[in-house]
Amino acid sequence: MPAPPRRAPGLAFQAALLALLSIISFLPSWLNLYAYDDVYIVFHNPLIRSLRHWTRLFRLDYWAPFFHMGLYRPVTILSFALEWQWRPDSAGFYHATNILLHTAVVLLLFRFARLRLRPAAAWVAAAWFAATPLHIGVVAGLVGRADLLAALFALLALWAAEAGFRSPRLRWAAAAAVFPLTLLALGSKESAIVLAGLLCLMVWIEAPSAPPQAAPACITSASAAAANGMATLPPQAAPADSYAMLSPAPAAAAASAPAPASYTPAATPASALSAPPRDALRRFLLPFRQPAIWSCAAATLLYLIVRIRVVGLMVRSTTSVSNPLVFAPAVERWRTSLVTTGIALRALLWPFHLSPDYSYNQIPVVARWFSPRLALALALLGACALAAGLARRHRAALFGFAWFFLAWLPVANLLFPIGTIYANRLLYLPSLGAALVIGTAWEALWRRTARLRSAAAAPAPARPLARGHLAAGFAPLQLITLAAALALALIYARTDWRGGQVWSDNGVLFAYAVRVAPNSATVHFMYAGNLAAWGHTHAAIAQFRHALLIDPNYASAWVGLGQALARERHWQAAAQCFPRALALLPQPWVFDAAAPIELGAHHPRWLIRQGRLLDGKLGAKERAFLRQARRQLSLQATPPGSAPPRFPPHSAPH
Repeated sequence: MPAPPRRAPGLAFQAALLALLSIISFLPSWLNLYAYDDVYIVFHNPLIRSLRHWTRLFRLDYWAPFFHMGLYRPVTILSFALEWQWRPDSAGFYHATNILLHTAVVLLLFRFARLRLRPAAAWVAAAWFAATPLHIGVVAGLVGRADLLAALFALLALWAAEAGFRSPRLRWAAAAAVFPLTLLALGSKESAIVLAGLLCLMVWIEAPSAPPQAAPACITSASAAAANGMATLPPQAAPADSYAMLSPAPAAAAASAPAPASYTPAATPASALSAPPRDALRRFLLPFRQPAIWSCAAATLLYLIVRIRVVGLMVRSTTSVSNPLVFAPAVERWRTSLVTTGIALRALLWPFHLSPDYSYNQIPVVARWFSPRLALALALLGACALAAGLARRHRAALFGFAWFFLAWLPVANLLFPIGTIYANRLLYLPSLGAALVIGTAWEALWRRTARLRSAAAAPAPARPLARGHLAAGFAPLQLITLAAALALALIYARTDWRGGQVWSDNGVLFAYAVRVAPNSATVHFMYAGNLAAWGHTHAAIAQFRHALLIDPNYASAWVGLGQALARERHWQAAAQCFPRALALLPQPWVFDAAAPIELGAHHPRWLIRQGRLLDGKLGAKERAFLRQARRQLSLQATPPGSAPPRFPPHSAPH
């Protein structure tokens, strides 16, 4: 009696395995403290300590009350406030929430990919997204909560809209669900502004391109595709959850409708590539007949109105250190944006030795067209265009490429400058599209090795496998493919564990960052601030000077160097740092840092002159320093060798 065919793992088992992979990959970050921007956004943020006036979070900047950067993310700040009420100052609890949110995004991606790929390929796509070290900064850093929530709500909105596309009865219910989900995604992070575009791409790429042939209901989607000349998967390999796109024509006119009632989103018919202009126009207008897309557009417009009223449309406070492209000519900004796009593509392919910061001058501005870095970036973009052309018959791959570049466009500094020149966390939402491409590549590779095995097998016909069953064995090439995938998974897991531990606190994080990003002025500045806070003043002075060697116009580094020199009682050298800092950044906090040291160095005239320049910005504390400077100038009673007044050390904002 022949042995029964082995059944593939069930959906629940696959989902549980993905959840386990997501949690184990980033489990060490559960023990982390606060690192980098977590210190300001969570640990020192008084706005999240109470929910008594929680509505004010929707009227303030993301960086309030410390800075005004022009970022509007009230949903993210509200999530921290809710956690603080439950577990005050529990960094481990907040990191565990990030891990669970990442797991939820992985499971939603798995469900989304199963509609377009074989179950095994969908699982590979979700597993890559779950374990890639590219997401260490998002999951291990608390401020990555914004990217996690934006991706989560965006996938939920796509799920709801897709339900409306499948069933005409659910189209208005789907539109009602898409509206709040879009608002939540945009309120988490501005990168979700591409959600309406993603919905349009879903319709344009995955909608059918030819009317269905009249056939009995018993004809399967595979046989209908073969009747129309489509190259698609065999019945047992077709996606289990293919859905029906709404046709713009009434059901009674299905024979002459511009779009069929159902299709298998596994391959794009060849006729779609050479459609007549009338069909192309009809396809272009398809998204505008879907209520879910109009609901998403209305939510996006409402968000933009509220954002403009609260913080403005664009990012306001951006320094040349964080993003040198802000002050670069447009042509140089475009060239450098192409280079950062190449860096993003390389990070997808080789997510190792990634830095938490790429500030000036880790990525130099590209001043000319004949640049090796620009040539490499253009080569990678050309390779992507070639791959997309070769995969144009596979809707999942085409949609994945379109998703990646559409989601990357608003954060690439190509259309407008943003708050940073480049960051790995910006790739979280675009990498969802990259996961679809990887899943399609796995599916194509697996089918190719299966065909090679069939060609080398005995001529005896094999028993056809029913859907949901596995082959009785693997070809040698398939075993090699599985072994390579397993080795890559182990390497990813090891990198995730080590990367999660790197984000444990600022000391460990920036000690690692100065090794992988030695040309970043911000990295040396932050490392110096952490060294100074722990009493390692000599090492801090060296790091401050290294930051100023990279960027002599770094005002915060001049302030930090002056404070560190003052702790070593080098008063005259310390006093020489603050005139440069105030000339670069005439702000009250710089005056507040300079006043005790300048008084100790007996420079009251300079302090009084700077106070007059900042008279409209100074507070009560700064005015007290001015009165002390006038008293010192009038009395001139302090001998040059006396000790200056003590002052509390504090770090400069970045």
